Amino acid sequence: MGRILWSDREPRALRIAVLDALADRAPQTLWRSAGRRLTGVGDPAVVAAVAQRAAHDGVASMVGPLVRRWARPMGDAAFGIDPGAASGPARRPEAAAVVRLTGRTEDDALREVLQRDPSDANAAAAWTLLRVPERVFDVAGWAAAAQADPPASAAAGALARWTPVLERWPVNGEQVRGLAAWRNAPPPPPSARPAGLALRHLPLVTAAGTTGGRPVSDLSSRLAGSTHVPRRIDATAEPSPGFIPDRLSPADAFALHATLDTLATPGVVGALFTQADADHADPHGEHGGGLLRAAERGGVWRAEAYASARRTGDHAYATPPDLLAALYRRGLAHYHFHAQRHHHAAYAGPGPGDLDFAAHTGLLCLTITFIDENHLNIDAALPDRTVIDLGCIRRPGGLRARVADSPHPTAASAALTPRRRGCGGG
Repeated sequence: MGRILWSDREPRALRIAVLDALADRAPQTLWRSAGRRLTGVGDPAVVAAVAQRAAHDGVASMVGPLVRRWARPMGDAAFGIDPGAASGPARRPEAAAVVRLTGRTEDDALREVLQRDPSDANAAAAWTLLRVPERVFDVAGWAAAAQADPPASAAAGALARWTPVLERWPVNGEQVRGLAAWRNAPPPPPSARPAGLALRHLPLVTAAGTTGGRPVSDLSSRLAGSTHVPRRIDATAEPSPGFIPDRLSPADAFALHATLDTLATPGVVGALFTQADADHADPHGEHGGGLLRAAERGGVWRAEAYASARRTGDHAYATPPDLLAALYRRGLAHYHFHAQRHHHAAYAGPGPGDLDFAAHTGLLCLTITFIDENHLNIDAALPDRTVIDLGCIRRPGGLRARVADSPHPTAASAALTPRRRGCGGG
C-alpha cells in the first residue's frame, strides 16, 4: 500500500484512501515512511492530505519533513509555487500543519527547526524559508546568539559561523549543505577576504591566503584580444566581447583571474582535451567535472572528470552529488562540455538550463565547446546569470588536424588563444 501512496503515477483518490487507511491501521509505518518520502511527492492534493492528516493526528516527528516539502515548489497555482507564502489563499498546507503541530507562528517554528533540529536537510530547508523576501529574519542577531547557544545541526552551525564572514549568503538548501563542510574551518582573516565573498570563493581564498591583488578592471584588458563566439541555439543574453559588468565583485574577479591562470596550465589544457575527446566519442551523454584543488600536490588546480549521474541522452550532464560536494570544499569551477561535434560554435556558451544550474548551486560554471577539432571555447557563468567569454584553449602537443574553415593560430606560446575572427585566429 505504501508504494501506491508515494507514487505520482497512481490515481489521486486511491492514494488519499491509502493514506487514511494506513493512518488508521499502521500509523508508525506510515509516518516513518512519510518522513522519508514526502519531499518527493508532486501531487499538491496528496501533499495537502498528508500535511492535514499529520496535523490532525498530532505527529510531531513530521515537522521537519513538512518544512522540507514546504521549501520546495508546489507546482500548482491553487497553493502557490513560491516557497514561503505566509498567509492568505496561497498559504501552503505544509505551513498550516507546522503551525498546528508546533503551536508557534510560521517564523518562530522555522527558527526553532533551524536552531534545534539535528538534521542538516531540515535546518537547510528552514533557512531557505526564513530567507524569502517576505520574511523578516535577523541573520546577524541569530548568528551572534548562536555563538553561545550552538545549533544542533552541522549545516546551521556552519551558517552561524560563516554568515558574519560572507557577504553573499547561501540562498537554498543545496548551498547550505555545501557550506556545512566548512563548519570547523577557520575563516580567512579580514585582509584575505575580497569584497563579495561567497561560498564558491572559499576554496580559492583559503588556498591563496590573499585576495589576489588584481582588480576587476584588469579582466577587460586581459580579455581584450578575445572575440565573442555567440550562442545561436537557445540564445541567452550575453555581453559584448570583452565586456565585464560593473556589478562584478572583486571576489568573482579574483576567481576569474584564477580560472584564466588555470586554463593556461598545460596539464589542465591537456586533461580538458582528453575529456572533450571522450565526450565527442560518447553518444549517450555529456561529460563534465570540476577544476579542483589537489592538496596532495601543493594545492594546484587540476581538471578532474566525473561521470554524469544519469545517462539520458547526448545533450545533458547531470552533476553527481560527489562532484558537488568536492566543488564546495575544494573547487574553483564546475565545467561541462558541448562536444557533440567539432564544429559546434552554434552551441557555444551556457544554455538556459546551465544558467539555472549556476544560480541554484551558487557556483562558477564553465561551458566548454568545440569550435573546431583543435580549439575549445570557454564561457563562464556566474550565479546572477552573467556570462563572460574567456576565450579559447588550443590542443597542446601539436594539432590533430587543420580544418579548412578555421586554420590554427600561429601564437604557439599561448595556451589561451586570442580570437580575432574566430577561435582559429584565421
